[in-house]
Amino acid sequence: MPRGVYPRKPFSERFWEKVNKDGANGCWLWTADQSHHGYAYCSPYPGQSRYAHRVAYEMLVGRIPPGQELDHLCRVRHCINPAHLEAVSHAQNVQRGIGPTLVRARYARQTRCKHGHLFSPENTMLPQRRDGLRVRACRICKRASWRKWSAKKEAAR
Repeated sequence: MPRGVYPRKPFSERFWEKVNKDGANGCWLWTADQSHHGYAYCSPYPGQSRYAHRVAYEMLVGRIPPGQELDHLCRVRHCINPAHLEAVSHAQNVQRGIGPTLVRARYARQTRCKHGHLFSPENTMLPQRRDGLRVRACRICKRASWRKWSAKKEAAR
């Protein structure tokens, strides 16, 4: 072997060297690279980048089911402890989200409109806005709004 050239360690060995298992609440904290969103990532092969929590889950638990993603139950994005991860659908992961910036999660958890009407299949509509988004609306409130607008127009004639 030429001088200065050393055999590369196996990926699994290099991977676990970057984990601190002494985190609060049993978190296994990734000590290497993190994305700008705070998620840990690693490079199993040159030019390939993967989230470290997904790699750890696949190493210790098994494959992530198709159509599922991993939810950090501990809410620590750079934690890779498989006991703190659960495979869930994207919709479920969004609904579990917390924080003031996750407006979608807050609205998804709502069961009633601002006037107290239940969001049931019969009372819920998804009108498309000008910007192309579909936002859940209460049919009872919408009808009351239309009646009020219509009465105002009629009175102006």
